[in-house]
Amino acid sequence: HDLSTRNSFGPEGTSDNVLFVELVAPLPAPKSGFAVFRTRRQKGANCRVHWDYEQISDPSGTIVRTSDNAEIQFTQAGIYRFTARLSVKGGFNWIRGMRNGAEFCTAIGDTLTPLEDVCEFQAGDKLRIDSSHDLSTRNSFGPEGTSDNVLFVELVAPLPAPKSGFAVFRTRRQKGANCRVHWDYEQISDPSGTIVRTSDNAEIQFTQAGIYRFTARLSVKGGFNWIRGMRNGAEFCTAIGDTLTPLEDVCEFQAGDKLRIDSSHDLSTRN
Repeated sequence: HDLSTRNSFGPEGTSDNVLFVELVAPLPAPKSGFAVFRTRRQKGANCRVHWDYEQISDPSGTIVRTSDNAEIQFTQAGIYRFTARLSVKGGFNWIRGMRNGAEFCTAIGDTLTPLEDVCEFQAGDKLRIDSSHDLSTRNSFGPEGTSDNVLFVELVAPLPAPKSGFAVFRTRRQKGANCRVHWDYEQISDPSGTIVRTSDNAEIQFTQAGIYRFTARLSVKGGFNWIRGMRNGAEFCTAIGDTLTPLEDVCEFQAGDKLRIDSSHDLSTRN
């Protein structure tokens, strides 16, 4: 489909369409604490997704598959970030993240809405991805192949030491006045104090000038028209789409600048 042409760039502009690219690790050396898994198999019993192909192995052995390929196991306690991108037949109702067999995060939306989250895992803990619908079997792997279904997992920081310049905020509150989302729970605090909440929990403030990357994944009632990123009260990026289309972007912030997330629809209070 054609893209939105609403974009304008620069400090006062907005951007709906973006591509950012990062070097994960130079070849031939892989990156410790990072692994990528793929599959072309239909979901297994009880909606479980099996990861048949380990595209990038973690050389440290921190992130490994279980023997049945149905779960990812961690051999080191840490804060882990993961993304599961599934292509499913006929859309889907949900993708769930299961820690040791218990649900801890869910994406609800249309086809190819990814599930991305950050969670603490202890040594021996397992991550499983469940899907309400069957997966695309169009995948073939290798240099000439395609892949519709992928899971990548990364160690953000080993426990108990958190990572400087990294923070995670959550909420179950409905959006506030003027569509503002309030972040009531600081799951992971930035020990350097670079990324902090404002006193009303409605904005994230930066105490150091830098290039920051953020992802806002919202579960909203009845789909939505947009999620907006607001810098110092002015819109600078927007995601327009169906339920749980995440807003992810990279932006320069100066010391004292504030980031606010606005949503056109109320949030799920299931959290």
